Amino acid sequence: MKLSEQLLQDFKKYLINKEIIKKNTIQMLRAEILNISKEKHRDLNDTEILQLISKQIKQKKDAIEEFKKADREDLVNQTEEEILTLNIYMPEPLSIEELKSIIAETMSELNIYHLNEMGTLIREVKSQVGVRADGKTISQLVKEVLV
Repeated sequence: MKLSEQLLQDFKKYLINKEIIKKNTIQMLRAEILNISKEKHRDLNDTEILQLISKQIKQKKDAIEEFKKADREDLVNQTEEEILTLNIYMPEPLSIEELKSIIAETMSELNIYHLNEMGTLIREVKSQVGVRADGKTISQLVKEVLV
């Protein structure tokens, strides 16, 4: 089943079960998917949808930090539930060890061993792992290896 079909099915389920936060989270995601689809004049594939979900999760994590600073526990709890809802659709993240292995393998394939080539290595690793690891973690691990 395509991810867009799964989102529609889950939206209907949350609507029937009156799970408001989950329903609203999926509704906002589907609206953004529709807007981007209209811009591109085609349907988004599963990879593009996963990238969009990953971006939303990152934005919501940043928002949680702001809510904590403002002492808004209600918004923190709501946003955490939204993140949990979005995480359902994400593939299993890579462990640190798996990621280190991919970085080492990519370094040897591209023959990169200097800090000034860090950007190239990060881009290549990101293209290989997709949304299974976030850019911040990849960047930290690459810095550790190259320094």
